[in-house]
Amino acid sequence: MNHLTRYNPFHQIHQGLRALLYHCSLQVQHTNFADEEQASITIAQLKELIWLFDGHAHTEDTKVFSLLADKAPEVIADFE
Repeated sequence: MNHLTRYNPFHQIHQGLRALLYHCSLQVQHTNFADEEQASITIAQLKELIWLFDGHAHTEDTKVFSLLADKAPEVIADFE
């Protein structure tokens, strides 16, 4: 049985973003928000997470999807 290897340019970055999302969600669950120091650390990490997700989405929208627009618009529609 032949297995075709499919190139997935999103795999590593999506895996990293997903891991960071899981880490932050656990941190939120464990944070005592009555403790200002704990709360500020967690909030800072959440802001970084949002910044990374926003930056990644911008890169996909402006760099990756623009390359696919003429050749495979249905792929872009599936991602959206």
